[in-house]
Amino acid sequence: MTMINRFFAPAMLAASTVLAAPLAAQVQGSIASLDLSRTVLTSSALATAYNEVGQTYAAQIEQIRTKTEQRQNILRTFDKDSNNQVDDAELAAAQKTPQFQQLETLEQEINQTNNQINAARIYAIEQILQQVSPALQQVVTDKKITLVLEPSAVVFQPPQADITEAVVTVLNTRLPRVGIVPPQNWQPSRAGVQMFQEIQQMLATAQAMQRQQQAQQPAAGNADAPVGR
Repeated sequence: MTMINRFFAPAMLAASTVLAAPLAAQVQGSIASLDLSRTVLTSSALATAYNEVGQTYAAQIEQIRTKTEQRQNILRTFDKDSNNQVDDAELAAAQKTPQFQQLETLEQEINQTNNQINAARIYAIEQILQQVSPALQQVVTDKKITLVLEPSAVVFQPPQADITEAVVTVLNTRLPRVGIVPPQNWQPSRAGVQMFQEIQQMLATAQAMQRQQQAQQPAAGNADAPVGR
């Protein structure tokens, strides 16, 4: 049984079941869907945890910014033809310079600090995941739902069949906040790492869309500006 199925086993999650006849004809009771990534992402506990990580590791985050700038400056010295790329020949020549060792040291330090910060985020996510199943079970019981599917397994559903917001509401009550300091010898689980990666991708996509919208706003404003005679 996979990690995700273990979380959802009490609620009868079916992610990729192939049925010969229509599903509704074989299941007695209501069918719903739950977006696990969105459940974790929109929970109050995650928002609070990410804010606390930003505050607790503010110095480390600033160190990453500084060292990333230093890394970029070194890479620019390797770019001899000024095309904003370091090709194989330039990289081979750079390996003989003292700056290359400095670059490797910076990258190692950046990765170590990033891992420390991300461990706090993953630890928070794992605590939230542990409470998703009880929250889902409560919603399933209250709404008399028989089967819960992942969105990827659904071709069509009415909006009310998505119980993600309902589960988030229960989750917020059960778990308003989580810790961000992993215990000694803690190791992240595969499910926690995978969920962290999905959440980071969703956040990156949302930020990219926001930047795109902000970039389009001045253009829209200029389009409405009066034109000279």
